[in-house]
Amino acid sequence: MAQDRSFSQGMDTVLYALRQCGASNVTTFPTGLQVDDVKRRGQSLHRWFKKVVDDRCMGDASRLAMEDTIAILAILRWQKKRIIGASVTILVVSGCTLAEYYACGTVSEEIYLRLDLSYDPLGGMFSHPLAHIHMGDGSTPRFALEGGNNGNVVVDFLEFIYRNFAYREWREWARRQWIRKYPERDGEFDQVIKDFTGSNLTALRSKSEILSKIKGTLRESKDRSFDFRAAPADIELIEYPAAR
Repeated sequence: MAQDRSFSQGMDTVLYALRQCGASNVTTFPTGLQVDDVKRRGQSLHRWFKKVVDDRCMGDASRLAMEDTIAILAILRWQKKRIIGASVTILVVSGCTLAEYYACGTVSEEIYLRLDLSYDPLGGMFSHPLAHIHMGDGSTPRFALEGGNNGNVVVDFLEFIYRNFAYREWREWARRQWIRKYPERDGEFDQVIKDFTGSNLTALRSKSEILSKIKGTLRESKDRSFDFRAAPADIELIEYPAAR
């Protein structure tokens, strides 16, 4: 299946690496990443990041970059293109680039997020959504992943990152997908953007059909960009509440 471009060239590189299954049932980004590498063990974010870059990237922080300010580490376990385990760690810095952060640690803000998907442990009843997000290095709280139950947990998580920390890149990707499918309706997409920016809920209520088409178009494009899935039935079984 031909792969669609994702939100950025950096993300394309990550997804390409994670598709290289070979004979192993584990794929990583960067290549050679080990489970122990993603464990902070009480280290500061800067010290942990610097150690990973030194150990796995020969001191070149750009090898972990999806964007100049967003680093990613990923480990997937899979079986016949079915994801049975995932740990995707994101570090976002502001006020400097990743290279500058690696060099001196001076930063306005540093944010750590991690997507986990694990069948063991499942935790107490409804306490562990099958795919969930951690903020910080602790085990709690856990936030259920947005994106529905179709199982494309890696791309849905990375979309969450882009919509929050690289919105312009995500918005331009979204516009490209809409125009590719509806080339004669670009003005409608642009007006929706203006309505959101202007907090014009009345106008958006009148555009429910267009909003539904936009969501469907973006879902299709995301799913073409990466074909490893977690089991949708398992995600739906474990999630709480049954809101979808």
